[in-house]
Amino acid sequence: MRHSEILSRASGGAVIQYGKRNADNTMNYGPYTDMQREYVKYLEDASSYGGARIDTANARWAWFLYSDWNGGLINTIAQTRIASSYGLLQIMYSTSATDEGYSESVLPEYLNVNVVSFPMCIKRQKRLLRSALGRNGNSESGYNWSIGYDQAFLSLLYPQWNSTQGYTVEVLQNSQKYLPQP
Repeated sequence: MRHSEILSRASGGAVIQYGKRNADNTMNYGPYTDMQREYVKYLEDASSYGGARIDTANARWAWFLYSDWNGGLINTIAQTRIASSYGLLQIMYSTSATDEGYSESVLPEYLNVNVVSFPMCIKRQKRLLRSALGRNGNSESGYNWSIGYDQAFLSLLYPQWNSTQGYTVEVLQNSQKYLPQP
């Protein structure tokens, strides 16, 4: 029964359940009545298959979702190139194009070239840090921040750079692997 629920994690960590498998192995789409109504048609159509009715309906329903529903997943092209991060500081292509002026007509892979991505990343980090320091009663001028350089980056910049929970800790743990050696 692995993967027998259709779940999504909303912002703030709440889990939204779109569907679940019932005890009798049928699917329940709850408030999503259009999906439930279509699924029930598959159950009714498979009634001539006897004991394998539910398994048959589920298999045909899965194929329908894969091949036909909403254009079919089989026809969907993954947008990994535009949803990826690139270069030394891992700037997202979408971020670089929308916030940092990277031309959408230039291939995303060029962000792997440090002379292309690094200036954008530094500009973005400086803007995020300046904004965060201002909100926390610090000032960029003089670089004498009451919270210190390391804390400014760890507690103010990194959470804005990537809002994934635990990102800062993960960055620190990974960076420990690459400390300069004597």
